[in-house]
Amino acid sequence: MTAIKASTESAESLGLRTAPVGRRVGASAIDGAVMLLAVSPAGAAVVGIALRAVDSGPVALLDLSSTEVILLIVGSALAGALALGQVIAHGLRGRTAGRWMTGIRAVAIDGWRAPGFGRALLRAVVLGAAATLLPIIGPAVLLASPLWDGERRGRGLLDRVAREWAIDSRRGLDPLDKEAMRIARRAIREAPRRRVGDARPLHSGDARASLQVPTDRSSAGVVSAGAGTEWAPPAIIAPSPAHPAPASVAAPLGGIRLRFDDGTSLALVGRVLIGRAPAPEPGESVDELIALTDPSMQLSKTHALFALDGPGAIVVDRDSRNGVRVVGHDGRGELVAPRTPAPLAPGSIVELGGRRITIERTDSA
Repeated sequence: MTAIKASTESAESLGLRTAPVGRRVGASAIDGAVMLLAVSPAGAAVVGIALRAVDSGPVALLDLSSTEVILLIVGSALAGALALGQVIAHGLRGRTAGRWMTGIRAVAIDGWRAPGFGRALLRAVVLGAAATLLPIIGPAVLLASPLWDGERRGRGLLDRVAREWAIDSRRGLDPLDKEAMRIARRAIREAPRRRVGDARPLHSGDARASLQVPTDRSSAGVVSAGAGTEWAPPAIIAPSPAHPAPASVAAPLGGIRLRFDDGTSLALVGRVLIGRAPAPEPGESVDELIALTDPSMQLSKTHALFALDGPGAIVVDRDSRNGVRVVGHDGRGELVAPRTPAPLAPGSIVELGGRRITIERTDSA
């Protein structure tokens, strides 16, 4: 599955937020109302002609008054000019009249920039074709499709056709605000960084597991106990007979290592969940949660489980939207059946959305 070429920063790390559905509906309603206002002169003329046709028959369609002709021309010109203006504004600034009033901006998913005229025009053409072929029903399905987005990013059919994303520029970062983007990128650069291979495993069964929650960023993503988790160092308790010091976790003398596509690595110890913001299921015990960035936006929230299986390892697709693909030594890839453990040989490559993980065997000390 080809990943979309995109900026290395993830939406989450920069602070982009999905536009709320309510405001998206409001923006569409405003744009529709503005278009109805623009086309109203022509609409008034059409109503007058239709009423005359009821009385005198189809001949009324050939006997137009000068007023009706002017109204038709003015209405058509206003509607055309407004449609063109909306497409240009959408392409250059990611805005329409409705989106500007509701604080929503459309951005291209391959760089967090304005969509561009071509994408905006494609979006308008698809919407217009739907309205022509299936009046009311077609546009309604397209505009309601963000509600069915399995990635929970509010991307509908029109967004996917145009390869864009509607974001909340009022409460989240506005990527077209150059100063705000500069500050966000500087914060990412200056954040403490650590290789994934240096992260200590989170043992959920340990009463003092909070002492081992990794919070530093890595170039592969954010290693954490889950999206939105805030962690503060706990108070240090001196060892005593009642509270003995926890045993340290020794690194394996030989085993499996996950090598991420950005060069970072992680020694596989126990059960590891990987995804956009992975979280265990109720009652499930895992040793580590790895949140990866994926500019292609194909990575599911909880995408896959990696675990040791004797001397080797397995991967389990956790009902991800885009699946898990294992590429063997011969270069042939196979999709993993959901919820079915698939063995991983050293040297094989696991594709999760737009990310690639190589399975390596570590040498015994």
